[in-house]
Amino acid sequence: MPQVIDALVICTRNRERQIEDRLNELLQVANLPPFVVIVDSSDSIKTEEVIRQASPQFFRAVITYVRSRPGLPHQRNVGIEWARKNVANLELIHFLDDDIIPRMDYFTRIRKIFGDSPQVVAVGGYDSDLNRNQNAGVIRRLIGIGSKKCGVILQSGIAIPPHPQREIESCEWLVGGMQSVRVWIFDYAQFDATLRMYGEDIDFYLRVRDLGEIVSSIHLPIKHLNDPSNRDSWREINLYHNGARWLLAQRYPKRISPRRVIWTAIMLSLGETARYVRTRECKYAQASKGNIEFLCRLFRNEPVVQVIQPE
Repeated sequence: MPQVIDALVICTRNRERQIEDRLNELLQVANLPPFVVIVDSSDSIKTEEVIRQASPQFFRAVITYVRSRPGLPHQRNVGIEWARKNVANLELIHFLDDDIIPRMDYFTRIRKIFGDSPQVVAVGGYDSDLNRNQNAGVIRRLIGIGSKKCGVILQSGIAIPPHPQREIESCEWLVGGMQSVRVWIFDYAQFDATLRMYGEDIDFYLRVRDLGEIVSSIHLPIKHLNDPSNRDSWREINLYHNGARWLLAQRYPKRISPRRVIWTAIMLSLGETARYVRTRECKYAQASKGNIEFLCRLFRNEPVVQVIQPE
């Protein structure tokens, strides 16, 4: 199989310890892409210092540090722009989050899928710790937040992550922190840099879905640490997740139903409240508040998404 020219983009913010850990782990990965780009929006220079110290160890790859303003979609676009400008004959761009650990043969497997399947435009890994059946319950399906299928986007705007059971399994979307894309796709669409985060992956794949096949593979399990550092609160997470679904409904009304977005926000609020009453865990109360705040903001015609003005 001809050698594939590819690059790896890792976006990070205020997580120098996590970046140091990931770089040490990538040293053990077989067939690492020859170009690794760290796009950093941290408030200090600590991440840059970590990368400078780690760079000499990467004898199999050139590691580059790039500064960026905050915003995950924007940072991904910065990584794409750097790679396309600086890597000749670039064919693939891989994205990994700073709290994700790929398997040893991760990149080898991905290159093989692209090489064997010209119609495939994007390949994604899946979280090995997720239960494939956790979203398939009757109640979750009835209220529009679950499905027997994985890798699908529901009419409520909720997306069920891929969890393939075959060597190649078609999906409607991929999780942004574990995806690989043919570089020419970015001639047609990039990530929406006006969003800070939430919903950017679904939006991207709704725009590129007609360009080719989107797939995952049972051979691409990853370890997602879900590191809690530097994350939004449960209230903010639910507020902006709902806001992202509402934005998708405005952009793609034939695909996402505004009524279902509102309905599921109500159901999610009731569910989180019930869990708080049962467990007395504050995170469920905060999650419920986020759903309620979304509905209140929507009623008052106030912003429900985190919008960043383009530069």
